[in-house]
Amino acid sequence: MRAVGPRLRRGRAWSRPMSRPDIFVKGRVGIVGVGEMGRPILNRLKARGFDVSAYVRRDEVKAELDAMGVTLEPDVKALGKGRDFIISYVLTDAQTRQVALDDGLIDSMDPGSILIIHTTGSMKTVQEIGERGAARGVKVVDAGGAWPPPYTALGEMTLMVGGEPEDVARCMPVMETYAYPIHHMGPLGSGMALKLINNAVAGVHFQVASEVIRISRDLGLDAFRVLRCLTYATGGSTAMHLMCGATTEERFWESSGYFLYKDLTVVYEAAEQMGLDLGMIGELNKRLMEHISTTRADRPACT
Repeated sequence: MRAVGPRLRRGRAWSRPMSRPDIFVKGRVGIVGVGEMGRPILNRLKARGFDVSAYVRRDEVKAELDAMGVTLEPDVKALGKGRDFIISYVLTDAQTRQVALDDGLIDSMDPGSILIIHTTGSMKTVQEIGERGAARGVKVVDAGGAWPPPYTALGEMTLMVGGEPEDVARCMPVMETYAYPIHHMGPLGSGMALKLINNAVAGVHFQVASEVIRISRDLGLDAFRVLRCLTYATGGSTAMHLMCGATTEERFWESSGYFLYKDLTVVYEAAEQMGLDLGMIGELNKRLMEHISTTRADRPACT
């Protein structure tokens, strides 16, 4: 029997009722950023019947996608043409700007099409891309995602979305293929604002989970049984659930430390841009970033 965490155990409260699940969806979707986070999205869109194209650089990924029937494009300009939606899930905020603005993705997209940005980044970045798109009649929606890739593969990625209501409504058949719940927070940039809050709070929770492990061991308890118990109690958190699922604390930091460091870096950069005081949360996460910087391994861009 599969173990379930705090998110899955609530059953129907967290299960999206799929109306007419046997009906496949028609729509033309392009994806740039088919790495650890983007690949489950592509897989679910393809399985649901969308016409999917992608821009990738790695030969082994090209071969896999070609075997799936995914249309491969030579660059992002070609990817942008003739698509109703483009999903951008590259690794960093800087890559989002590079792909959308410098490499010409937004300029190549058809008027009326929508760019969905999932990469964690600043409000400023998505708003500047939105301004560029508006001049061509291209819409932009920012949709910061939470939960690791296995949840996306189950269609249970949480999305925090910003954009005009009519644009978000048009994106729903696409996003509902791999995400639930989907929270529309307000105008363009609102989704990234909430995602940055989420990341800042998550950083604190992971530090608390590490302290729980230390205290449990000092008391002679099985630390991971403690985490699992707390996951179902009032003192638990999502961070404890995820750390427990990694088998060991060291394995968790090895697999997730890079992404936490990356996302917290964006938090501090965005806060500096906006003159935002992160207060206690900011001070606590500085310690976490120092810890991760001594243990993390750099990862290459995944596209």
